[in-house]
Amino acid sequence: MFMQSHTVVGSRVLPYLDQYQTKPILVLGGIGDTCRRIAQDYGFRDVLIPADVFCWNKDIWPLHTPTQEEQQIARRDFDFSEKPIAAAFVFHDPRNWAPDVQILLDIVRYGSQTLPAFVGR
Repeated sequence: MFMQSHTVVGSRVLPYLDQYQTKPILVLGGIGDTCRRIAQDYGFRDVLIPADVFCWNKDIWPLHTPTQEEQQIARRDFDFSEKPIAAAFVFHDPRNWAPDVQILLDIVRYGSQTLPAFVGR
C-alpha cells in the first residue's frame, strides 16, 4: 500500500511510482472524474475514484446516494471483489470527505494484498 499527494507525482522525482502504472489505484479529490483523467495523463492505466466504489456498492456509506453525475462517470468494468487496490493518491481536496475517508481507511486497514472492508466478507 502506498499513499502519496499529487505534487510530487507530477515531478517524477519518485521513480518507484512506476510500479503502480498498471495496478489499480484510487485517486481522491477534485470534481467529477477530473483527477482520474490527471492520473491517466501521468501514465496510470487502472485509475479508480470514490464514485466507482459508490456505484459498485451503494451500501458502503448509507448517508450517500450516488448522484446522477457519479453514476455517469463511474467505471463499470472494475470488480472490487476481484482485485485489491494497490495505492491511494490524494490529488485535491475531496468534495465528500466522509465517505472518501471511509473508503481510504478500509483500503489502508486491509492493505494492498487483500480486499477492503467495503467489498464485504
